[in-house]
Amino acid sequence: MISSFIGEVLGLGLPRKAIRVYGNTAPRGLAVEVVPWRSRSRAFLEGATLAGAIFLLPALLLLGAMGLEALAMLLVVSTIGGFIRFWWLRARIAPLDPQEEALREGDLILSLTIDEDRYAAVQQTLARRHPELMILGSDPAGSPPFP
Repeated sequence: MISSFIGEVLGLGLPRKAIRVYGNTAPRGLAVEVVPWRSRSRAFLEGATLAGAIFLLPALLLLGAMGLEALAMLLVVSTIGGFIRFWWLRARIAPLDPQEEALREGDLILSLTIDEDRYAAVQQTLARRHPELMILGSDPAGSPPFP
């Protein structure tokens, strides 16, 4: 369903780079950019795990020579990696915070970058073809500016 909807949006003349899909379980292989949404704790854990995994082999090699220092370095690097991933990912999706509950439940959010002169026409077309959609306008808090 999302693929066909994106095809419709592309058919309205919007370029691929103007469309982003955000979601906790966003499907892969779409013709547009897909940005994974992660909770704060999950973003931190992913970064810590990745940094820890990257540092694990050198730490194990140094373990014999350094002892507990290598394990302490592993912990520090994992923590730093967690914070880097947390801040990087959260900066990309911070505007979606008002929709966090919907994203946790598996909803997808499509972000369309539309020129002002085409905005009304695209909004009306999508609302007419897909009355099941909630069009949030430029307000991510969910207060649609349109009736």
